[in-house]
Amino acid sequence: MSNNIICLENVSKSFDNGKTAALKDINLQIREGAFVAIMGPSGSGKSTLLNIIGTLDTPDSGNVMISGVDILKLKDLNEFRRKTIGFVFQLHNLIPTLTSRENVEVPMYGTGLKPGEMKIRALELLKSVGLENMADKKPNILAGGERQRVAVARALANKPKIILADEPTGAFDTKNGEIILKLLQNHQKTLNTTLIMVTHEKSIAKQADHIINILDGQIK
Repeated sequence: MSNNIICLENVSKSFDNGKTAALKDINLQIREGAFVAIMGPSGSGKSTLLNIIGTLDTPDSGNVMISGVDILKLKDLNEFRRKTIGFVFQLHNLIPTLTSRENVEVPMYGTGLKPGEMKIRALELLKSVGLENMADKKPNILAGGERQRVAVARALANKPKIILADEPTGAFDTKNGEIILKLLQNHQKTLNTTLIMVTHEKSIAKQADHIINILDGQIK
């Protein structure tokens, strides 16, 4: 039995009615529990690849298997995504009207957890990223690095098998970038989570188990 959690076969994707080819005949396999870095210049197709793996977008052609599921045949992508995948974006994407704890709780809605259970889980996650004292603070009160740590806690809310991180350290100084990277790596190693990170930083890519280089929509 294959231990690959992600399998892409002949995947292509274009935009602007086919005028702009973002991905061209991509074949990719990623094993469960790996830390994979995706590198390439702006416009090379990195984010499109991440969005397809994350089921936020669908290919024009090809096959996509995530955690043994044929994504193109799946009816409820939202439910699958919520259970299987955690996202960390470059600019945190926190909801400004919610507290840190409430932001972390958002992915848990609809999972069957009771409000009290959601609160306990959110507080545990905030503690794990060193922000238990900021649980009742809204994003505008937090520093940039703190907001991103809340975003990491939110990504881990449902114990996902896969974490997708799109330039999660790109907007921060070296110290905060290292904190965020270590948080993600610790979770990946402790729970055998698959971590896929788009990055421009070679120092981060060198720590990955495997580096995928993309140029003009193709893996090089």
